[in-house]
Amino acid sequence: ADDGTRRIRVTRDARGDEQLELCGAPAEGASSVVMMAWERPYMEALVDALEVTPADTVLEIGYGLGFSCAAIQRRKPRRHVVVECDPGVRARIPEDGVEVVAATWQAYLADHEEMGRFSAVFFDDFPIVATPSRGSRWRTFLEAVGPFLRAGSLVVGYCCDAERLRAALPYGYWLERVSPFELTPPDDCPYVSEAAGDRCVVAVIGFDRWG
Repeated sequence: ADDGTRRIRVTRDARGDEQLELCGAPAEGASSVVMMAWERPYMEALVDALEVTPADTVLEIGYGLGFSCAAIQRRKPRRHVVVECDPGVRARIPEDGVEVVAATWQAYLADHEEMGRFSAVFFDDFPIVATPSRGSRWRTFLEAVGPFLRAGSLVVGYCCDAERLRAALPYGYWLERVSPFELTPPDDCPYVSEAAGDRCVVAVIGFDRWG
């Protein structure tokens, strides 16, 4: 793609449920599933942990299959911005109540016009564009989003390793609470496996100040 990202397409799994596939680069010649319908309860639990109110301004990174967006919208925040770089996925985002940004989060957070605007963040991207990382994709994102947050903001996102997340937190952040989430991914899920030791948790990150 012109912006350097790989593209996503919506397909269906063996049960007939929608799933997202990340299209392989031409040299790779393969696609990989990166989101499935079994995730809905987990996505909704993450949104619940944000405790969004009508006074909140919410930044959501990655629309996916729309589970988190719908859950956030049910809470009727004052403002809800969704950053989604894939045009096919972006076309599925409802227009009512949502501001859609056609960009990668890396590009969006490089523009500081929104500094200090958000009180809640939902982070669930897939690394479809190369980003210099200082040991953790979480750390890279939290460093970039810090200027956009207010003191007291909360951040949640897909997490299977709470201790690694804790170790990755930059200055100004802390792990406010962590709770396990019981889940049973289907056998054909290629990216989360309980047998491999993956344990999804609902981790809530607090933010105090930047810099």
